[in-house]
Amino acid sequence: MKRYEKILVGIDGSEQSKNALYRAIDLAQALDASLLLVTVVDNPAISMATAGNYVMPPQLNDDLIKQAKGVMAKYTTIAQQAGVQFEDRVLMGDHKTQMANDIPEKENADAIVIGATGLTRVERVFIGSTASYIMNNAKCDVIIVR
Repeated sequence: MKRYEKILVGIDGSEQSKNALYRAIDLAQALDASLLLVTVVDNPAISMATAGNYVMPPQLNDDLIKQAKGVMAKYTTIAQQAGVQFEDRVLMGDHKTQMANDIPEKENADAIVIGATGLTRVERVFIGSTASYIMNNAKCDVIIVR
């Protein structure tokens, strides 16, 4: 088995990302690796820029970050209980490019573990699959968990 030292785990609050965390914990325990749990909040200004004129409420970013930190807390509890070494990050930006390229490069991640999908079938048609994007663009190994 390939030696992984740092495993990036994508967290989005879905059941799929919880399954990904459990798989990453198994890998970390077997390989004595550390985990980096990351959730990336899409910046509404970037997402809405193509919609034309818009007004962004001033507290929107703070509210989104606060909500993401609440989600992350549930996952850090699972990692703590498993006894694995881990760090966690809540970031803002484009979640696809952050997870596929920016974070793995900056953090020297050897692998990315993500859920197959955190979205409904209808949303995937319009938004596209994050897992597919990461799989096709990441430079390190990607493990997709159902």
